[in-house]
Amino acid sequence: LALIAATLANAERKLGARPALWLHGGGASVLRADLPDARWVPDLVLQGLACWALGDHGGTAFALAKAPA
Repeated sequence: LALIAATLANAERKLGARPALWLHGGGASVLRADLPDARWVPDLVLQGLACWALGDHGGTAFALAKAPA
């Protein structure tokens, strides 16, 4: 968690705005309680592969439509 917090703080300093944090994959659900502002999409990688296979090479249309705010 400390590494995530430090990385977000560093990115915010460089970008001038806090970036979105996305949690995905097998162990991500454990982090949800400690990172309440993060978006959790457990199958984000599979969604990205589906987008790619369907020709959405930007990979954002499907993932962003399904992601909880």
